[in-house]
Amino acid sequence: MQIYIMYYARMKRGFSLVELSIVLVILGLLSGAILAGRSLIRASEMRAVTSQIEQLRTAGQTFREKYFYIPGDLPNAVSFWGEAASGSACKLADSTTLSDPRRTCNGNGNGTYQNWLTTSNEYFRAWQHLANAGLVQGTYSGVEGSGGIRHARIGLNVPAATLTNVGFSLEYSGIPDSSNSWAWQGNALNTLTVGGEDTTLNTYRASFRPDEAWNIDTKTDDGYPSTGKLRSKKDFTYCHTSQTFANAEYNVAYSSLSCNLTYYNFYY
Repeated sequence: MQIYIMYYARMKRGFSLVELSIVLVILGLLSGAILAGRSLIRASEMRAVTSQIEQLRTAGQTFREKYFYIPGDLPNAVSFWGEAASGSACKLADSTTLSDPRRTCNGNGNGTYQNWLTTSNEYFRAWQHLANAGLVQGTYSGVEGSGGIRHARIGLNVPAATLTNVGFSLEYSGIPDSSNSWAWQGNALNTLTVGGEDTTLNTYRASFRPDEAWNIDTKTDDGYPSTGKLRSKKDFTYCHTSQTFANAEYNVAYSSLSCNLTYYNFYY
């Protein structure tokens, strides 16, 4: 009986301070390893996004060299891949529902992206044209999402990035001046936007921290949100330090997702 009582007492005594310290150290090491692993994965994804931007730009330039027009704007596209639907019905013809998903619509050949044409939808046909030409991977509908004529659906009518829920979209942004509230002044023309899926628009949702946007911009352009080819969206106020064109810098001290990226004058 005495032996049993002594054994039971030892079983009930719990962990010593040394044992608890060892457990806490192990937990700290595991937590640190997990955080470091996530950081490495995120950094790898950022590098991949940088490469994807360049790959898409090269794909568009290669398309223009072969077909003499930018993708989506090709006025004789149906001669190469067939017609998705005749006349004005082509604009809303989802090519992924057809027996041959390569069937498409013609652009108007004016060198700019337009999705309000009566017979086409150049913002989204561009990705289908690139895929039909074997220059990007995937199959794309060529039509807008349910949210309106600029509604990008990642993986459906625009390509996905390596980052989860991030994609690429094309549009014509013209030449914004200093009074524009959402775009920095300069020759934007045809633009590529990198960001998350919006409910009605192109890939405008903020998907990068300012330091991540700065990193990508520095590697591919000039490292500033308001100048050069690669820029942030002007009205994403937490992404940059100022809405003044000459003074804006990436707000790298801010640690939340607050930026998307727009490549000005993308195919020129």
